Amino acid sequence: MHLDYPSIAPLVRSSDRQGSVLHVVFQDAQGGPPVQATGTLRRGTGAASATRSLVQSRLLSHLTFAISRAVSGALGDNVVSRAGLRMARSAATDAASSSDLSFSSAEKQAATVEAFESVSSQFRWDGSAWVTDSTSSRAPSQGGDFAAQLEAAPITDPADLVVLGRMLVELSGADGEIGADERTFLGTFLPADLDIDAVAAGPELTEAELSAVTAGPVRETMLMLAWGLSFCDDELADEEQAACRRFAEGLGVERPKGKALRNAAAAFVLEHAFAQAWSGGTCDEELREEAFAAAERLGLARPVAARIEARYKRRNNIA
Repeated sequence: MHLDYPSIAPLVRSSDRQGSVLHVVFQDAQGGPPVQATGTLRRGTGAASATRSLVQSRLLSHLTFAISRAVSGALGDNVVSRAGLRMARSAATDAASSSDLSFSSAEKQAATVEAFESVSSQFRWDGSAWVTDSTSSRAPSQGGDFAAQLEAAPITDPADLVVLGRMLVELSGADGEIGADERTFLGTFLPADLDIDAVAAGPELTEAELSAVTAGPVRETMLMLAWGLSFCDDELADEEQAACRRFAEGLGVERPKGKALRNAAAAFVLEHAFAQAWSGGTCDEELREEAFAAAERLGLARPVAARIEARYKRRNNIA
């Protein structure tokens, strides 16, 4: 079943726009649990483009939201609250700066489809409609080593969070511009008194600042998140790779462990791509090939991507 607006419209229970962010609540007709998701409103986006072409062109960049959610759960409610306040503030600023503009019905439908894509693993197509998927064998388990690292070594020290935020700002600005999706992601990590643009315009992290981070596996978590953000671009830039290597050296993460963390981040990102390709337990070959193409753009050989896909299918009982 290809995702399109007519097929998911019956699930929409509420839809609230905040600036260029559309917050949607989905629930099936049988009264299953409500599922919240977020989509981005973009100019000139038709509903049709929110299916295959949207996935193909922005397959990885949309995963910042998934990573943000995963990290927020590990870091605690205080960080989530700050992220919510920052997002609301950004949305209000966006709305004020574009108060004379409105989004078309097609653009809203495209954002709704994008939002549903991010939570589609919680539903299944029964042949005529999307319904809540309550079977454990069809409830995708994503994260693998990435989620295990977050759970084992969350980042809770305020000083460490400042360093993490600066690391991620540096990576986001490696191509000279920090996009809207990246700003939302960064808002999860930056303390309220740190401004994204001010941090981006400031000096790079020094080796002394990196070496002052709390000793132990929390340093590995920080490096893994840096790689995760790098993998959320359509391609892994040389500047991003160089920055991650510099972070690894400053944090004192040995090369073999650094490679393992890089692979965990890549697997987490690509698993979301494969989850879209295998939505409902059946394969969409075009989306599957796009996932492999994304892996290639990120410097991962097809056999490596195939192992990531196989692990995802095995954990989720997909034949």
